[in-house]
Order: sequence, then C-alpha cells, then structure tokens
Amino acid sequence: MKLFHLLPEDRFEELRWLSAAIACATAIVAMQITETTHPPAGATALIPSVQADVTELGWYFLPVILLSSALMLAVALFLNN
Repeated sequence: MKLFHLLPEDRFEELRWLSAAIACATAIVAMQITETTHPPAGATALIPSVQADVTELGWYFLPVILLSSALMLAVALFLNN
C-alpha cells in the first residue's frame, strides 16, 4: 500500500484495486506460512486499501489494530479464566 503512494495521486486511484489485491494476498500467504489462517485478518489488510479515510491514517492504522487486538485478548483471557 505504501509503495503505491509513491505514484502520482491520480495513478494511485487507478491502481487502488491492485493495491487491495496485493494486500489481501500477502496477508493470506503470511497466514498460510505460519499456519494461522484467520479470514478477518485478510479484511484487516484490505480495509486501508479500499477506504480513503483509513488510507489517510497511514502507519497510524497499525497501532489501532494492535491496541484493539490486545484488548480483545485481555478480555478473552479474563473471561475464560
């Protein structure tokens, strides 16, 4: 996704679909290699590529995902113990 931002803005909008496909495919390949397949993770990689407001967040989207994942894990550990 960030690599596509090096293109001019109008060209980036034309290739947004390619950015989305590569992001989702990369996430799926990483999950297959680590044997941790989780379909919503593909959607998490897809969202910044297709939504302009999330695209504007840039690298700030990563801490949001990490924080929400950590909170979900903490609640799961608390409720299941």
